[in-house]
Amino acid sequence: AASDVYKRQIEPYSQESCQEIYGAIGTFLHQADIEWKQNNYEKAMFYSTASANYATIYETVCRK
Repeated sequence: AASDVYKRQIEPYSQESCQEIYGAIGTFLHQADIEWKQNNYEKAMFYSTASANYATIYETVCRK
């Protein structure tokens, strides 16, 4: 049933995967800052949103 999908346990990611996700968060934030300073606000928002999404994933599957 569809409700079973929401009951499923999310397994933690490997340490290597979590390190890559964590690194991507910083990369996206850095790129957002560069784009913002160049008045490329749409690109800055894209990278900032990507960083936030990766942070949510990190918190969900990497924090123990």
